Order: sequence, then C-alpha cells, then structure tokens
Amino acid sequence: METSTTSSPNPERELPSVTGELSEQHPSSDPAAASERQRELIVGVSHDLRGRLSSLQLVATALADGILEPDLERQYLKQMPVHVGALVALVEDLFELSRLEAGDPRSAMHPVDVHALVAQTVDGMQMEAEMEGVSLTVDVPPGTTLASGSAGKLERVLRNLIENALHHTPRRGTVDVLVRATAASIEVDVTDTGTGIHDIDRDQVFEPFVRGTDASPTGGTGLGLTVCRAIVEAHGGRIWFVEREDGTRVRFSLPQSD
Repeated sequence: METSTTSSPNPERELPSVTGELSEQHPSSDPAAASERQRELIVGVSHDLRGRLSSLQLVATALADGILEPDLERQYLKQMPVHVGALVALVEDLFELSRLEAGDPRSAMHPVDVHALVAQTVDGMQMEAEMEGVSLTVDVPPGTTLASGSAGKLERVLRNLIENALHHTPRRGTVDVLVRATAASIEVDVTDTGTGIHDIDRDQVFEPFVRGTDASPTGGTGLGLTVCRAIVEAHGGRIWFVEREDGTRVRFSLPQSD
C-alpha cells in the first residue's frame, strides 16, 4: 500500500495547485505525452457531452412532435431532468478541476474541525439516504481534530463519496462513515454494503472518465473520484480503496493541523 504524503500546513496558506500532483501521477517531461493526456481529456468530455445531448435531443424531439401516448410522454418528461442534471454535474466537475489546477486563490487554508464537518455532512444527507432506502450512519469520536484546508472542498469530497456509496447500495443496505485520528493524520472511511468494486477497476476509477465495470450507462460524470483525489492530494493527503470481502470501503487521510 502507498505511503501517505504529508506536509506541514500553514493555516493561512492557499490551497496549492494540483498541477504538480497530476504530473507526479504521469511523470514525463515529454510534451507529446502531455498533449496526449490533454487530447484524452477532451475526447472524454466530448464523448460524454455528445451522449447526454443526443439523448436529450431525442427526448425533446419526441415531445415536440406530439406523437407520444400520454404514459410514454410522462416517462420522457421524467427523463429530461436526469439528462440535464448529468450535464450540469459534468460542467461543475470540469470547473472544479480547472479551479484546482489553477490554484484557486479563494481556497485559503484554515483550520477545519474534521469531526464536526463529517457529522454535519452526514446529517445533511440523511434525507437522500432515506429516499434510497439505505441506512446512513456516522461514527465520530469525541473531541476535536483539526486539519488545515478548505472546509467547502473537503465537504465536497465527503458528499461525493457518500453519494457514490448510496447509489451503489441496494435498499435496506447500509453506508457507514467513520473518522479516526492517528498520530499525525486523520482518516475518514466511507463503507457500503453494495456490490463492491472489481480489482481491475480499483486503480483506474480515479482517472478522468473511467467508470467501474458494472457502472450504469446513465450514472455519474466519470469525474467525481478524479475531483476527490485532486482535492485530497492538494491538501497533502491521499485517497484509496481498502481491501474488503463484500461491499466497498474508500478511505482518505489528511495531515493533522498543529
């Protein structure tokens, strides 16, 4: 298993650009290699946009032609917000990645109470869990453990991981969020009782536009975990999947703040 990347956080420093992190993931000084990675990203974005827009166009055309039976028309109307929501999510993820790579100056690093952040985030997602028919629990130890970072971006990581877990957990299943502090870091686990992740996907799903083998074609943008990794690594931490016999456990760690 990888070793954790740590740093000595300064509460007033800005969230660093992830450009260096991405370069470490793809070490190469070859401009052609960098150009190829950029081309792959553009192809991924274009493929996703084309698929979503084509589906939306078919739905809109069928509705405009007025040839649908009432029941089928209602079904098509229900599909439209799904496709629009997917497009919005894609744009938001791309925007977040670009801001992280540029080192967004609004993302100043401040002490963040990770215990409180996790508890509040889980509490705010209970309604989503109820709608999915999934039990969402949280285990946060007493006291306060601080990390240096952007509370908003760390909340985005946690919400994304919980949303993924809820989406892949069947009704009457459970999603558990656990916080623990080690000597120098804070670890957060999100564990579900879903179908789990194939070994072949484990090292790939953090890459842009890579979805799991069993992922639904109408699922997420394929950028959610990429954004999570970029944010966590920009905070001097790391994120990975933990071996598990059933279900999925994803863990991220952050260096504790002095």
